[in-house]
Amino acid sequence: NFASWPVKVTLQNCSNSPLVVKVNTLGNSGSVSAANKNQLYSPHSSTSFRWVGLVGAWIDLGPHKSEDVFLSAAMGSPGTYDLGSRLEVVCRSPGAPEVDAVSQIWRIESSLVVSSALSSC
Repeated sequence: NFASWPVKVTLQNCSNSPLVVKVNTLGNSGSVSAANKNQLYSPHSSTSFRWVGLVGAWIDLGPHKSEDVFLSAAMGSPGTYDLGSRLEVVCRSPGAPEVDAVSQIWRIESSLVVSSALSSC
């Protein structure tokens, strides 16, 4: 049994230049990036969940603007989940090739606690 929860990620451009930004969801728990792993919830958090829905679209983000990205996370059991451990944000200048995109260093507080039986959700 799986249940999914909506997740809103807000991207904000704090620079004076326009950017093109992409949120990548990391597919399986074996591909968790150590740089993105939030240590606040370890060793009690779990990365055994899946992102579902549309992922990986490039978003134009103007100077000092913000944009929301809506995702869904699917879990199979109660527990504490570190959603940030399975996300990557990359950005590039408008018109630059995708290979020039730079992975962003970020610290995201993203704990989701599922405390009830999933069959009752």
